[in-house]
Amino acid sequence: ITDKLLMAAGSGGELMVEDVFSAYTYAGNASTQTITTGINLDTKEGLVWIKGRTDATNHQLFDTINGATYALMTSDSTSASQAATVNADTLTAFTSTGFSLGGDVAVNDTSAHNYVGWSFQMANKFFHVSSQVKAAGADKTVDLSALGTVGMVVVKRTDSTSMWYVWHRSLTAGKLVYLNKTDAEATLGHITVSGTT
Repeated sequence: ITDKLLMAAGSGGELMVEDVFSAYTYAGNASTQTITTGINLDTKEGLVWIKGRTDATNHQLFDTINGATYALMTSDSTSASQAATVNADTLTAFTSTGFSLGGDVAVNDTSAHNYVGWSFQMANKFFHVSSQVKAAGADKTVDLSALGTVGMVVVKRTDSTSMWYVWHRSLTAGKLVYLNKTDAEATLGHITVSGTT
């Protein structure tokens, strides 16, 4: 296992995995707290994925495109991004060294509750997050060339309820899985990956 994530850089240098990804565990405090992961999501695009480790809570995903306090949820949930009902007490800000939290039980309950937060910073050949507008009944092509070889694609509608559709290169050709269900891979037709699109 390599400890480096090699990426093209203008200076010819290499980025380390810890420059763009963090898996950070923390205890809740039912108040506000700042989580320091070393990942800059203030001036860089990315995503924070939070899950309670000691209690039954939905996975909470916050990305810099939708903004802090707008959560997408998995765990048998088809909820859309909470744009209409912003929860200002969840992930409250992206910072240059991590993120800040309010006291919502889904992300920061009392000290008896433990959480994990995975932070992904956008970087070539590693991770990309974007928001796309697609007309009903029409295909949408998304350029993923910055990733090089595409390993996994997750699509979730944010303006209405929908499933989480996942394509992964290890699945049987033409098959997808759901992120929010326990179903086996199936022929769904929602995502087709061809080269870098």
